[in-house]
Amino acid sequence: MTKGIHLMYVNVLRNISWDVETPVKVLQPRQNLYNQIDYQQLIADIGGQIQAQVIDDLGKTRIVQFVITKATDTVSMIMYIVPGQPANVGNIQTEDLFEGLPSVQQVTSLLKPPNSIAVNDGQIVGFWYHILDVNNALFLPVKPIAITSGILAETPEGPPSLVQPLINSRYLRLQKLKRTVHIYLQLLLLAFSKYTSGGLEAFIDEYLVLEPVASELDSAAIYDFSSLIAAGIRWLPEFTDFGDAMLYIANKAPTVLTADGKFRAYSQKFLAGLEYFLKDYIKTMPDDQKGQPRLLRGVLTQESDFSRRADEIIFMGRETIDSWIELVTSADYEHIQIHKQVIIGETDVKRTPQLYGSPDGKIYLLQTTYLGTLRAAIQIGYSWQINKINIGYKAKEYQETSFPAYKIYFVGTDGLLRVQKDESRGETEYLRVVNYKGLSKPEEERVYAAMLNLL
Repeated sequence: MTKGIHLMYVNVLRNISWDVETPVKVLQPRQNLYNQIDYQQLIADIGGQIQAQVIDDLGKTRIVQFVITKATDTVSMIMYIVPGQPANVGNIQTEDLFEGLPSVQQVTSLLKPPNSIAVNDGQIVGFWYHILDVNNALFLPVKPIAITSGILAETPEGPPSLVQPLINSRYLRLQKLKRTVHIYLQLLLLAFSKYTSGGLEAFIDEYLVLEPVASELDSAAIYDFSSLIAAGIRWLPEFTDFGDAMLYIANKAPTVLTADGKFRAYSQKFLAGLEYFLKDYIKTMPDDQKGQPRLLRGVLTQESDFSRRADEIIFMGRETIDSWIELVTSADYEHIQIHKQVIIGETDVKRTPQLYGSPDGKIYLLQTTYLGTLRAAIQIGYSWQINKINIGYKAKEYQETSFPAYKIYFVGTDGLLRVQKDESRGETEYLRVVNYKGLSKPEEERVYAAMLNLL
């Protein structure tokens, strides 16, 4: 009887995901798929280290940014994953992800061949990888390359890119163009400031050249400053020699220069703009402010430009600092901190749960319930154990006569949790419940909360 009810309960709370399998277009259902995938372990298994993540409106991680190091080469990649529990890394805006995508060659040298490729306008724009029995479950964007290149010629075409609409969005393109222009002009000024073989006209005649590109090529993709951005170079070295300055530019931003070391303009209009910029600089800039630029504008202007370390917060401007201060000084902030001691106070009657970090390094969510009964707390813990679903504050009571294996904890005078009652029956997997009112209260006055193991 109990086993039958248990199976029925698990069946009612299951989640079903549906996928249209290609190429035969079969509608394939799967049960509790997300609970079976540990994306953090998956990234670790391929040698990756997660740096940042994108979290959706439901609190699930949907995209991860990670790096893989091989010998002296470090490659940054992003991957669209199935919804998962957030990692202990910083968050990043989606629009900050798509600068400096890895090349097809970099990805194929570090990862196994993809299950299929995403193609857009005759170009390979991403790789699809399988997980479990899902053929196209994980998506990894790459720098676009013509499908006619012969790379991965035997790999079938899969679903379209998940990020193409974002990459091609007008906003992102303008943001990238703005950054590109800032960096290009500062490097141009660096070279001009060290030029001693003549005046402005001589510099323009000798070092600005038109090198047209194919009309279908997006102008936002012509100049690549990803190595400058990744290195976080914001202050330019002080140069005394024109040749040294040009060598620096050739090493740090080779796409700016032609093969013979001249500044390349991809169109006549852009060339005219560069000439106007230099002439306006000579005309309007005060003499005491002319000279080599030191600040490289456009670098370290987005959150994704900074290396992330554990327990650090990146603030992009005064507005984000003010928002953070407002958050941490609010009355509700205590509930999103990880506490080393359990807060009693009014916690037992509040809807908001609290996070508890135990001395052994584990993190628990102490989920309160409006009923406050042991059976309600058991029901919350049981749903979490079976389906990893927190049914929350309005949970109903557990209806079975006998409980699953469990332990009850009470809050000591030092704020730490100690075992009050052990009903684990020797099992390694058991439910945990907190008695907020302590040992002195009779059962009808006690208030219970479920302990949900997060990490």
